[in-house]
Amino acid sequence: MKRRPPDFTQSEINSEIEHIKANPLVKFSSSTVFRTRYAPTHNKTGFRGVKKVRVGSLSRWRAALAVGKKKKIYSKCYKTPEEAAQAYDDMARKEWGSAAVLNFPGDPSA
Repeated sequence: MKRRPPDFTQSEINSEIEHIKANPLVKFSSSTVFRTRYAPTHNKTGFRGVKKVRVGSLSRWRAALAVGKKKKIYSKCYKTPEEAAQAYDDMARKEWGSAAVLNFPGDPSA
């Protein structure tokens, strides 16, 4: 049994799943919607899909987007986690369109 956050009602979750099923461009199942849209990020950056990497003697930030079970798309390295989070948002918009879960959902550069 999967755990749900207490602040979402079952009707809200069901309506979101129906919205995703009605969209023919969505490339993932309704169970993935729950995992990705409502799951909190458990990383130190506070941004979805951003991790710290070492490039030589420097620390940089990179965005990684999981597509399917085995494929990942990586961005170039950035100096700040905010820049890497923006790169993640751009990759997610390109891959999933309006169904993408973004770090900056209200960003006007969409």
